[in-house]
Amino acid sequence: MLYQDIKLCTIMMLSNLPSLSSRSIDMVIRTYQEMAEYLEGSNTDRFIRFFHAKVDKSSEVQVPSEFMKPDSRIRCLISTIAFGLGMQVPDISYIIHWGPPSTILDYWQEVGRCARNNKPGWAKLYTPPFSVNPKHCDSEVQGLVKLEQGSCLRRYVLRHLKIDNISHDAIDVCCGGESCCSHCDKN
Repeated sequence: MLYQDIKLCTIMMLSNLPSLSSRSIDMVIRTYQEMAEYLEGSNTDRFIRFFHAKVDKSSEVQVPSEFMKPDSRIRCLISTIAFGLGMQVPDISYIIHWGPPSTILDYWQEVGRCARNNKPGWAKLYTPPFSVNPKHCDSEVQGLVKLEQGSCLRRYVLRHLKIDNISHDAIDVCCGGESCCSHCDKN
């Protein structure tokens, strides 16, 4: 039941996207507070936590340690990119971005934390129009955000990563099929 509440709360918060579209510490704290307020009475501290570069020393150790346990009580972690570096958490099923990452490589690394357990994963990028500009992200990310339905997200990202010795033909073989990306699934 709590999982459904968290999912509903996330959807409700996304309807308020313009005020929650930054990738900042303030956004992390505000999102956590709004979710905790919505889920009041569900013992939210056990299930929802936040993490950013300026958390207290206790949280800096406790949150990653608890989150990485296979039987972790934390079901939803709201964080900045400060959390992910060096973390090996195999069972992350959902990654939601509020606002664009700075580069295609950042995006690929962030969504690459999802579904490391060979189960389906889901990553969603929400970007209000004002956040998709050169002050926040490079031209490749701007192109990703503007990609039309029917275009393969994975193919777009892989072509822009500039991986040595991988041709466009090799990328095309692994892209465009069912369960490739949210755009391919809708075709």
